[in-house]
Amino acid sequence: MLLYGLAFERRRVTLTNLRLCFPGLSEAGRVALARRHFQAFGRSFLEHGILWWSSKARVQKLVHIEGLEHWRAVADRPVIWLAPHFVGLDMGGIRLGSEYHVASVYGRQKNPVFDAILYTAARVS
Repeated sequence: MLLYGLAFERRRVTLTNLRLCFPGLSEAGRVALARRHFQAFGRSFLEHGILWWSSKARVQKLVHIEGLEHWRAVADRPVIWLAPHFVGLDMGGIRLGSEYHVASVYGRQKNPVFDAILYTAARVS
């Protein structure tokens, strides 16, 4: 909830998007949904430490992917996955990258230090 309170600009954008996407939802409903998102985002941010700095074996043990048989059925040929960037998407991508050759699109961050951390840390060792 600290992020919800401190990240004014992100909170404003979130509430604006929720108002535009869910015009029938009450203001209290949009605030509650935004708070739940910020909670999930905060947890995801903390869990990234595991993804970035744990061993490959630990990531494989902690992150379970359901439906992997569908990926394995086409793993011998090029496949393009299109996925919206939800809070937990990085976990699945990094987990798949620990076992298969994959590539991802990366968007630079405004903060150069944070950008360097994200760019180099998201590789399973």
